[in-house]
Amino acid sequence: RIENMRKKLFVVIPIIICLLLSSYGTVFATETPATTRLAGNDRYETAAQIAKAGWQQADCAVLAYGGNYPDALAAVPLAYKLNAPILLTNKDTLNANTSNVLQALKIKTVYLIGGTGVISANQETQLKNARYTVKRIAGQDRYDTAIKIAAELGAVHEIAVTTGSDYADALSIGPIAALKQMPIILVSKDQITNGVQSYLSSQSITTTYIIGDQSIISDTVANKFSNPERITGKEKYERNVAILDEFWSTFDQSKVCFATGENFADALAGGVYAAKKGGTVMLIKNDLPVNTCDYLNHMTSLNSYTVFGGEGAIPSSLLLYISSHTRTPSTTLDFGTLSGQNYTNNYFNLSITIPDGWQTEDNIALTQEGTDSTSTDASTYDLAYLLSASKGDSTGFIAQSSDIGTLVSSKNFLELYKVALTEFVFPREVYTQNLNGTNFNVLEFQATDNSGIAYGKIYAAVVKGQICLFTIAYSDSAGLAEVNQIFSSINFGQ
Repeated sequence: RIENMRKKLFVVIPIIICLLLSSYGTVFATETPATTRLAGNDRYETAAQIAKAGWQQADCAVLAYGGNYPDALAAVPLAYKLNAPILLTNKDTLNANTSNVLQALKIKTVYLIGGTGVISANQETQLKNARYTVKRIAGQDRYDTAIKIAAELGAVHEIAVTTGSDYADALSIGPIAALKQMPIILVSKDQITNGVQSYLSSQSITTTYIIGDQSIISDTVANKFSNPERITGKEKYERNVAILDEFWSTFDQSKVCFATGENFADALAGGVYAAKKGGTVMLIKNDLPVNTCDYLNHMTSLNSYTVFGGEGAIPSSLLLYISSHTRTPSTTLDFGTLSGQNYTNNYFNLSITIPDGWQTEDNIALTQEGTDSTSTDASTYDLAYLLSASKGDSTGFIAQSSDIGTLVSSKNFLELYKVALTEFVFPREVYTQNLNGTNFNVLEFQATDNSGIAYGKIYAAVVKGQICLFTIAYSDSAGLAEVNQIFSSINFGQ
C-alpha cells in the first residue's frame, strides 16, 4: 500500500506543480526594490499623506481617534467598502492636516468611529458647520463599536475574530478582511459580549478565523463561533506572517506594504490604502523577526516597497537590510542527510527522527524516480523528496518540498490535492495544527485497494518559501502511533 501511495504522489504532485507554474510563472527579482515612503512629521500627517497618495477624490472619509487604538481596530473593512481613506484626529478639535485632506479630496460624508469619549461632540459640530454630512458609528465600548461597524457591511459569511486588548492582530488581518469584506470582531480572552452574541445570531457564518492561540483567545470563546479556524504564532510578527500565508491567494504579493508593528497608527491608516491597491500590510521592526525575514526572502514578485511612516518608525537602514539580505531565490536547497535514524536538513534547519526497525529510502533516488531526472542538486527540482521511511507494507512516512510555496499557500495546495486525488475519500475539511512552533495545514484521506483500507494525513507548511509536505499512512492504531512518533519529532529549529 505504501508503494502504491508513493506512486500516486509521484503522479499527482508534479501535475499540481506544473499547473501552478503555468498559471503564475516563476520570476526571481534580484534588483534592489524601489521604495515609496508615505510619511509626515507625526501620525496625523502620515495618515494625510497616505490618503493623498491613494485618493485624488473621495465622497467619504473615515475619521478615527489618533491617541489610542481600540475603537478604530475594526474600521478597515468599512473604509474599503466606502472607498474612503482613514484619517486621524484629536479628541476635541479637528487636526489641521486632516482638515486639509478633507477639503483637498472634496469629501462629502465623514464617518466618526467611536463615541464622544474619543471624538468629541464639539468636533462633530465643527464638521457639520463645515457642511460635511457626519455619521457616527459608536457602541458602549470597543467590542460594541466593532459590532456596529460589522453591521455596516451587511450580510456576511466569514468573520475574523481578534483580541480587543492589543492592536497588532486586528491590523494584520485588516486589509485581507477588507478585500474579503468580512468584519473584524473584537473579543476579550474569556468571554464575548451580548452584542457579539446578538450579531452572530443575525448572520449565517460559515467560517471564523480566530487570530491567536488559547493564551490570547480561549477555546471557550473560540467555540462560540461557527467553524473556528485558528491562525497562530508565538508573537505578533509571527502571527502577521501566518495571516499572510493563510490568505496568500487573496492579495497581490507585489503590493505588500510595510508598517511598524510597534505602534498602531500607520498600519491603521495604511491598511485601507494597501487593500485599495489589492495588497496587504506586513509588520516589521528594527530587529527583523526570523519568520518575517524568511517570508520576504521568497516574495519574488515584490519589486517595490510602500512604507508607511518616517525614519523613526521604519529607518532606511532596515529597508537596506531587507533589500540586501532577502532578495535571492532559493538556490541552496539540499536533500538533507540521514545519519543512523536521524535526518537533518540545514536549509530548513529541519530535524526528523525515524524509529528503530523502519526502512529508509534514498531521497535523491526517489526524486529522480519521480521526475525522471539525474541531477543530485535539490534546488534544480520543482519537487524534491527529502525522506521516505516505511515499516512493513502498510505504515509509511514521506517528506517532500516544493518551491511552489512562492505561488500558493499550503492550505490552497492541499485543496488542489482533494481535486486531483479523485479516488480518495476525505473525511473532513483541511484544518490547522501547530507542532513544535510550526503551523501546519492538514488534509486527512482514506484509500481502498485489494489489501484493505489505508488511512493517511498530509501536513503542509510554507517554510523559507517552500511548501514542505509530510505524508503519513497507516492501516491501524498501532501504525498510527508509529507514524505519529515520527511526526512529533519534526522540528524546524523553532
